[in-house]
Amino acid sequence: MKQKKSLNGKFLAMADWVSEYMGKPSNIIFWSVAVLSWTLLFALDKNLAHSNFLPAWFTSQAYNFPLNLITTVAELFIGFLVAAAANRAQTALTNLINSMAILLQHIKTGLDNDIKMEQNLTELLAENNRLTQIIHDHVTNETTTK
Repeated sequence: MKQKKSLNGKFLAMADWVSEYMGKPSNIIFWSVAVLSWTLLFALDKNLAHSNFLPAWFTSQAYNFPLNLITTVAELFIGFLVAAAANRAQTALTNLINSMAILLQHIKTGLDNDIKMEQNLTELLAENNRLTQIIHDHVTNETTTK
């Protein structure tokens, strides 16, 4: 059974969705077409530009607060969504870099151990050669003396 997402989880999911699609060409094209259409609609139809399809208190010169409030709040909200997604991306990147640093440290430690092991093997091989030479000399001396 699916668990219900918390409010924070829902916010983060929406922030991820918004930030993912904001910079895509389809989003930019959509809003460019919308702005161009809106501009052309009012530029070409002079009657529409002077009509009152919205209440006067909402669009009047003297009291334009509701329209400004809605656009400002929407703009801030989108900014906060993108900032939340950016913060999570930065945290994920920081965690990835830290993990890579730990991995590199383990690799370096392993290489240091390999170098020490190689030095020990070199010393042991040299010791083995020296002992083999001593035995060879000893055997050779015994056979020549007999």
